[in-house]
Amino acid sequence: MGINKISRQFGIPSRTLRRRYAVKNKTKFRMGKHPVLDFDNVKRLVKHMLKLGEAGFPPNRQAIRMLAYQFAEKLNLKHNFDHDNEMAGGAWFRSFIERNPEVSIRQAEGLY
Repeated sequence: MGINKISRQFGIPSRTLRRRYAVKNKTKFRMGKHPVLDFDNVKRLVKHMLKLGEAGFPPNRQAIRMLAYQFAEKLNLKHNFDHDNEMAGGAWFRSFIERNPEVSIRQAEGLY
């Protein structure tokens, strides 16, 4: 059934139907850089960090950045992390924490 026929049958302007149809079938392109770790890999990394925290080794800022680098290297992903220090960058870390609030930064305390 065509748009004009639907328009007449239901009393909806054909222009409205065309606009709605175009928006629904529009492909979405992401602007900017592509993420180093895709959604599934980020969730695997988060799960690993949460397990570390449960085992008594809560990840700190440096550990998270190092784990991300090691994770990208192990998966042979193309990345622009710091190869000298073998860490993900500070900007990556900040955006990672914003996107994954379940990962909390903890500071180790000495036990008396």
